[in-house]
Amino acid sequence: MVKAIKADVSTYTTTETFDLVMCMGNSLNFFGAADVLTILKMAASSLKAGGNLLINSWSVAEIIYKNFKEKGWSEIEGFKFLNDSRILFHPSRMETNSIIIAKDGTTETKMAIDYIYSLNEMEQMFQLAGLKVKEYYSIPGRKKFTVGEPRLYIVAEKI
Repeated sequence: MVKAIKADVSTYTTTETFDLVMCMGNSLNFFGAADVLTILKMAASSLKAGGNLLINSWSVAEIIYKNFKEKGWSEIEGFKFLNDSRILFHPSRMETNSIIIAKDGTTETKMAIDYIYSLNEMEQMFQLAGLKVKEYYSIPGRKKFTVGEPRLYIVAEKI
């Protein structure tokens, strides 16, 4: 059985336990280290013994530092995105200012922050939360992650 829960991840609690908890779409990297640890502890408390946590990210140090581009653009369904990014430290993060140009020429400006953690830092946070990393993948269950891959999937188990 699959159960989807829509809630504020920073305050969500439950008495239920699950075989699998997922955090997809680079969501964990929107939070600073203290909040990440809180979220990981809540995820671990929601897992059955031996249950797994699956996390997807593209903002870990082993990806960002190898593939960083200060400026870029893309087009999705007629919307143009002009991006200007910079890497900052203390805490390590990437800040991206995006100008979004709609089909009708109207524009909107957005700013995004992705906190950057190394795999070592992530593993330490997992351990503090009662989780142990089982494997790092670039394609879930098929290809082990190597530095510079565009995506990371972390599989951790409740200890």
